[in-house]
Amino acid sequence: MKKELRFQNTDFYEYTNVNPKDKYGGDCVIRAIALATGQSWEQTVRELTEVGIKKGFVLIDWHVYEKYLETHGFIRCKEPRDVNNRKMTVKEWMIEEQITKGTFVIVAGTHHLSCIVDGKVRDIWDASKVTMHKYWFKVGSDK
Repeated sequence: MKKELRFQNTDFYEYTNVNPKDKYGGDCVIRAIALATGQSWEQTVRELTEVGIKKGFVLIDWHVYEKYLETHGFIRCKEPRDVNNRKMTVKEWMIEEQITKGTFVIVAGTHHLSCIVDGKVRDIWDASKVTMHKYWFKVGSDK
């Protein structure tokens, strides 16, 4: 069965894999950032690696990707909470904030990076169902 059929698109999710070899494991940071910046997967790997060398961390470490996102016009935002101060799923947050436009890089679950573009999680699996943590919003993209 094709991967696209295993991961059905929904109102909040669209199967997307920018990995040029169609691999789908261990590169969530690269895939999410490539989508969010509009760059190729390869360019993103190269540039994250350069930042990693300067900072002394591997390219998928948060020290690296936070700096990289900042230099590409993304603003870090706090973990969203509902009115009862409860953590929210990605989908709950998208509904609450009426996310229909804009570009976001999110931490979904414990440490998975994913990308939201114009109201849909764009990834190799549906991260809209897991807990949302911190996120970055692209300056200049509409909400």
